[in-house]
Amino acid sequence: MEGLTLSLREDSKAKRREVILEAAKELMGSSQERSFSMRNLADLANVSIATPYNLFGSKQAILLAVLGEGQVRFEQALEALDVDEIETLFQAPTLVAASYVENPDYHRSLISAVYQNGGPDTYFNASISPFRLWKRLLGRATEAGLLSPHVDADIFAATFGQLLLSHIVQWAHGLTSLDEMEAHVHFGTSLILQAIATDKSRERLLLKMKDAEKELRSHWSVGLSERLQRGDLDRETRTLLADKLETTDIKEAS
Repeated sequence: MEGLTLSLREDSKAKRREVILEAAKELMGSSQERSFSMRNLADLANVSIATPYNLFGSKQAILLAVLGEGQVRFEQALEALDVDEIETLFQAPTLVAASYVENPDYHRSLISAVYQNGGPDTYFNASISPFRLWKRLLGRATEAGLLSPHVDADIFAATFGQLLLSHIVQWAHGLTSLDEMEAHVHFGTSLILQAIATDKSRERLLLKMKDAEKELRSHWSVGLSERLQRGDLDRETRTLLADKLETTDIKEAS
């Protein structure tokens, strides 16, 4: 009987934790703010303000739990891809972008809360699972003979993770589009991997770099053209931008 009572308590606790996590996701997805309070979270979950603390310990722990659920889904989707070890690394930003398209406000709020407002400990804890993933993928690519084993796996995992995260944060701030974010990460990934590529992957990585370059040039051309249409730029700036675009017609019109 005592064991049954304990089991029922654990089930009840698990259900209440799930209610809190769902409320946290709803709050971040619907709020115009990029942070949320424990008071608002408790109100939305229809529990006392003490309940989230009792179940998780802190707001940071709730954020990490929400982020962890997303990380599990991301890794499952990545593992399900029918591609080789090199392509898996390039598919990572593609999967990230695809998930962000579905609910951009939610992801912007979560990214801001974890990586900007969560503090150093939250940032570190949030980086552990991705670090392990990138290190594992590097190991697989090395075993497949696609990458050289002469690289520090820890440094690679940290560098690759920072490459992806830095562009995700830029997107969260509205400084870049998801398409441009993906192209930037593809370009950076190809550069990193070319340094440790073998004959089996070197040519493919070079082609991927060229494709990313072409896409980034396209994004930049659009951005520069839009800036040139603004009326608040001085002649020198307009001439400089026109030179970058190699559009003499626009330069002469100024």
